[in-house]
Amino acid sequence: MAFAATKDDLKTDLNKLKQQASSEIAKLKSEGKVALAHEIEVLEKEIHKAEETLEKLHPQTDMGKIGLHALETVIKKLEEKLHNKMKSLGGFFYDSTKDQLIAKAKELKHKSEEAIKKLKQEGKTSQAHEIEIMEKDIDVVEK
Repeated sequence: MAFAATKDDLKTDLNKLKQQASSEIAKLKSEGKVALAHEIEVLEKEIHKAEETLEKLHPQTDMGKIGLHALETVIKKLEEKLHNKMKSLGGFFYDSTKDQLIAKAKELKHKSEEAIKKLKQEGKTSQAHEIEIMEKDIDVVEK
């Protein structure tokens, strides 16, 4: 049996995950988002458990190699969970650049203008007015 990851590779991966989690926790707590930080702390505990398990493995044996491979899968899932959680906490803007945000704002403005026009044609002026108010927020983003 040949597996790609070594014990040292997995230690490196776990250290990166711990660092990312700790950084995100510190950021959230500094922003006063303690409850959200707690969600990342739960993942951080899982990372710590994986680290403890890794220390107990002996990859020189066949069982140790199988355990190493299984742990590699667990670590990849933890990494995915952490990144997904970070994305969801960051919301829509997590991976966006300024240009992408401006493009999205322009797209939203265009759609809102179409909706306003349609609503006014249908005589739904109060609903059109609500969208006009939201449209002002879009203008702020564009500038």
